Amino acid sequence: MSEIKHNEGEEMGSRSGERVIRVVVMSKPPVPGFVKTRLAKETSEFYAAQVHQVMLQTCVTRVSHLAADLMRNEGIVVEMVLAITGAGELRWEDMVTQTIVNTRLLAIPLSHNPRDQHIPTTTMGSKWQVVDQGEGNLGDRLRHVWEMDRERGVVFLGTDSPDMPRESLREAILGLMKGESAIGGVDDGGYYMLASAEFCPELVTDIDWGTSSVYHQTLENAENSAIELKKLPPWHDVDTLSDLEDMRERLMDAREMPLIQLQSRLHELSGD
Repeated sequence: MSEIKHNEGEEMGSRSGERVIRVVVMSKPPVPGFVKTRLAKETSEFYAAQVHQVMLQTCVTRVSHLAADLMRNEGIVVEMVLAITGAGELRWEDMVTQTIVNTRLLAIPLSHNPRDQHIPTTTMGSKWQVVDQGEGNLGDRLRHVWEMDRERGVVFLGTDSPDMPRESLREAILGLMKGESAIGGVDDGGYYMLASAEFCPELVTDIDWGTSSVYHQTLENAENSAIELKKLPPWHDVDTLSDLEDMRERLMDAREMPLIQLQSRLHELSGD
């Protein structure tokens, strides 16, 4: 199992906390041709990779800000994890470096960009871990990451809903502290968030991933496992150019700084 760990002080500080929750962002690296394939068909592989990168950065930044807020106001320690994969012959370990101030950097080599142009580096603060998703379908990879720490309540997020309501994530984390699990569905039948207070791989087993049945099959698995999943407010994800334009419309009312930055960056990418 490959992992970039906390430094010793961070690990001891996190583990000594009595109220600890893991938030795991599941993502592919923003390599052209490997991400946002539906969007790429309507635009280009390079543009789709750029959009994926800015969405990933937004998710990382928003989780970081909420984690700081929960620590300050609620005394909750959020262990932040980025779980990523490789891309063809490009290993994820070759894309992730660590600075002398312990900041994680996810950078895509120019050699893997068909237009030989730069895709911005994704940065993470010192408290982020980076781990390998493992192999198999999404359910296999969720279970692989989940098994790294069965003792903590966990929130799984993707990067396709970077503008999801901040309050929904906060509500899910606070719910885990009370032993409550939750799910937030998206309009195409998937979900943008899955929060579980206990290790229950049955939630991600025998799911028809990538179909409109994912959300309802997960609810059925929860019922069969005697787990009550609180239904969070539904949201939207971004798979197509139309989805992207819809998100840009929503962001016109953004007041949260990472979402304002997301809006600005998408304007730049679109040449507005």
